[in-house]
Amino acid sequence: MPTIAEPAPNYVEHLGDNEYVIGGNAVSKQFRKKAIPIKTDTIANINAGISRALREAQNNHDKQYLATRIGLRNGDNSQKDIALLFEPLLFLSNVHLPENYIREIVNKAHYDPSFRSHFNADQRSALRQKWYDLNKDIIRENYSNLFGIFDEEKMNFSNELVDLITSSEAGICDKGDSLNQIRCVLECVFERMIQMQLLSEKCRGSDSECGKSIKDNRKIPGHLQTSGSRFLLNG
Repeated sequence: MPTIAEPAPNYVEHLGDNEYVIGGNAVSKQFRKKAIPIKTDTIANINAGISRALREAQNNHDKQYLATRIGLRNGDNSQKDIALLFEPLLFLSNVHLPENYIREIVNKAHYDPSFRSHFNADQRSALRQKWYDLNKDIIRENYSNLFGIFDEEKMNFSNELVDLITSSEAGICDKGDSLNQIRCVLECVFERMIQMQLLSEKCRGSDSECGKSIKDNRKIPGHLQTSGSRFLLNG
């Protein structure tokens, strides 16, 4: 399975014996013979520099290459657009791209089917997994109200819930442990509902009792009654 190398440091201050840097004029001057320079006056020259870096990395597997962020001196200085130019280097195990470049490429692949089609099946799988990893913290922030309902010290289900939401948003629906994760989250939901007296004490530990009580409880919204009871009574 192809992998995406760990990101380069935000600032390259020094290089080890087996390390080289890929970047613009400033890093070329600083590291000289240990730099693969990229001229940044035009997009064509940026692409030419990336192509050279690609050849160097492919021919020297024993060397590590740290890429730095670059700017376009003339015209639009969009880091998002420039990041996408580095896509040919993404799956080289000895090339480390800036973290935000990796994120831009992965997001583009996730949301743009045309861009995603440039990659083979194994690479697309790796991109989905990377999107998942990069977005766990964002999921927590976006669903903060949901996580705030529960006392995690007593009902620690957040990892399972993050995993389920992120997998769903990434389009990963074939994970074998998903049903167990759903059940784990539901157990915490039921415990909270018992605390709120939406479910009776007799429901504790019994999926069938919870399913029947949810189905008959008018305090619970209809769409939740239907989906929740169906999963518990038939799942």
